[in-house]
Amino acid sequence: QHDKSTEERLYSMIQEASASVSAEDTGKVMLALADITFFGTNSHEPDYTKAFQQYTTIYEKYKLPQAAHMLALYYAEGLGVPVNPTRALILNTLAAKAGYMPAQLTLANWYSLGVHVSVDCPASRHHLLSAAQVVGEELAVRKRKYRSVVPPESIVERDVRKDVLAMFPSRDLIEYYRYSADRGQIES
Repeated sequence: QHDKSTEERLYSMIQEASASVSAEDTGKVMLALADITFFGTNSHEPDYTKAFQQYTTIYEKYKLPQAAHMLALYYAEGLGVPVNPTRALILNTLAAKAGYMPAQLTLANWYSLGVHVSVDCPASRHHLLSAAQVVGEELAVRKRKYRSVVPPESIVERDVRKDVLAMFPSRDLIEYYRYSADRGQIES
């Protein structure tokens, strides 16, 4: 059951609160609401159409890279909108250039696997390294902030690098599939 009165009260409270905070903070709050609309909650089903409208408004008004990335996923997967790989690529690229790591990882994946683009290993590597740089910068900030509780540098960096690299197929695996596809052993 979707309780309209609760949602309407929440939105009116946010609008009132947004008058006293910066535009960027208002955009972040609106983004959180759009995420709730998109993913749903225990008591509310996801509403992809409404979330798309919210992400569009947020991107147009606040230019948040998170909203651009979510819109790119809509266009890439055709969630209530026609599949539009060009628009998906443009929006994801804008989000990646703004330093949004999930967009960088998505582009790295698309380029490594040829999703919506031609396979381009150098481009994939570029976006993967950009994402790793963002992780490194976040680690540096966290180390300064939590100096006494962060494990030694080598352990933290090794674990993060391992987690990031585990999200992508190895070069050997990609080469095996290319080799097999070239010989007609599997569909490309």
